[in-house]
Amino acid sequence: MPQRGWRPYLQTGLWVRDHLLKVGKDYVYRMWKLFNEFLEANGMPPVTYKSFRNYIYLLKKNGLIVPIARTPSSKGGFYRTWYTINPALVNDPRWNNPLASIYPYARLGGKRYYKVR
Repeated sequence: MPQRGWRPYLQTGLWVRDHLLKVGKDYVYRMWKLFNEFLEANGMPPVTYKSFRNYIYLLKKNGLIVPIARTPSSKGGFYRTWYTINPALVNDPRWNNPLASIYPYARLGGKRYYKVR
């Protein structure tokens, strides 16, 4: 049975970092497919494309990954944006939690945020 909920031993940001270090450059759809294969191989439920795309946006906003090229998609009408890792930030702690580095109160969670506020 697949494990549900938070995965303490797996962080999406670290997987993306290791993947981009291994392959050099990649686009979001392919990374999402490979990440879901990895999750299913480890008995965990897959993530949606939208949530994975949002995570890539957070990594990009933090400067951890950078777009290097745009190529036409095989489907037509869309462009693929190819990303690579920012070499200056390979060991940056923001890989662990890119959301909290942009929104510091995200570390608290909803209930604790309202107590602080």
